[in-house]
Amino acid sequence: MTKLKNRKSVCTTIDKNIYIEFKKLSTQTKIPMTKLHDEALNDLATKYSQKVSKIQISQ
Repeated sequence: MTKLKNRKSVCTTIDKNIYIEFKKLSTQTKIPMTKLHDEALNDLATKYSQKVSKIQISQ
């Protein structure tokens, strides 16, 4: 297993249709799925008023 310096590996399950659309978005935007996950989780944390350091999404 690869050692990750600044990331944490997690395992989860998601709706199949959401996954398909998510993968399409990653392909169309050329933004890796991990970066899109970071952005989505930051957005959720903001929505629910929890402090999370913002991660810049770069293409």
